[in-house]
Amino acid sequence: MPSEFYQFADLDKLPFPDRDVVYKVDALLRDMPSKQFLSGRGCPYDCAYCFNHTFKELFKGCGQTVRKKNIGYLLEEIRTVKNKYPLKNVVFNDDTFIIDKKWFLDFSRRFPKEFNLSYTCNIRANLVDEEIAKGLSESNCIGVNWSIESGNEFLRNAVLKRSMSSEQALEAARLLTKYKIPYRIGNIIGLPGEKPDQMLETLELNIKAKPSLGLANIFVPFPGLALTKYAIEHGYYNPEKNARLPKDFFSESVMDITPEENKQVQKIMCLFPIFVNMPFLFYKRIIRKIMFSCPQFLLRFLYEIFYADRMMKLYAVRVSLVQKYRIALRYVANL
Repeated sequence: MPSEFYQFADLDKLPFPDRDVVYKVDALLRDMPSKQFLSGRGCPYDCAYCFNHTFKELFKGCGQTVRKKNIGYLLEEIRTVKNKYPLKNVVFNDDTFIIDKKWFLDFSRRFPKEFNLSYTCNIRANLVDEEIAKGLSESNCIGVNWSIESGNEFLRNAVLKRSMSSEQALEAARLLTKYKIPYRIGNIIGLPGEKPDQMLETLELNIKAKPSLGLANIFVPFPGLALTKYAIEHGYYNPEKNARLPKDFFSESVMDITPEENKQVQKIMCLFPIFVNMPFLFYKRIIRKIMFSCPQFLLRFLYEIFYADRMMKLYAVRVSLVQKYRIALRYVANL
């Protein structure tokens, strides 16, 4: 059917999500002091590893892709949840919470006046300036997520289409540090044609940015991505040879690389957050060599422990010992 028959919904006219559907069957999520929200939908960027560029093409003519809820509507949604369930921290899962600067600055003034709550959100380094960082701080933001993706300028901008410089990443880190906002940085390794020294460039840029947690996921070539098309066209990936995609971003690379190179990618993924937080382990060559010589299963174990510990510290919200025990059981069961 032509796109004129379909128009994106007015978010302010939609009913609030029916959270009972989940919370009636999952008591752990219901009792958690953090709850997830969306303040809007859509993203204006066209990163090659994201489906957004294809989404916008599929729904061309259906209206404005990037939409924000009216702040009053959003605050009422939060209030409705707070009146019904435990809530101490709001988790905004928008691709980029600060995409509309005027909207965000208005939110940063109103949110702390109406709620004694903290929140976390996703941001983008090139959008962070003094006003944004100050607004995050003054509105009780206790942590943000953002991505560098690659420390190599060519891979980041020519291949991944990030349109972001290393200087912008480091300036965002400086401002967030200045306003005492903890931050987690995401990255991708095992990119099409990426060499081990380019992965280490990513690691070193993260070390310079000094995040509370730096993570590196392994690229998975999902259908429909511009990066998957790039990998196929340049001979880095053969979908017929590697038809089975990994079940997650942490297992293995399906790029056309040797088993030894694949093992190297997996070890870098496991050691990445440890090296970012304790760079002396990386820069002491003999220690680095010893750590890379460890068995894969041991590095994965260290990764899971380190990741869980850092995430709890980064998004510190007080929970009872019973809840901590329940969270730990759920986490172990999901491994």
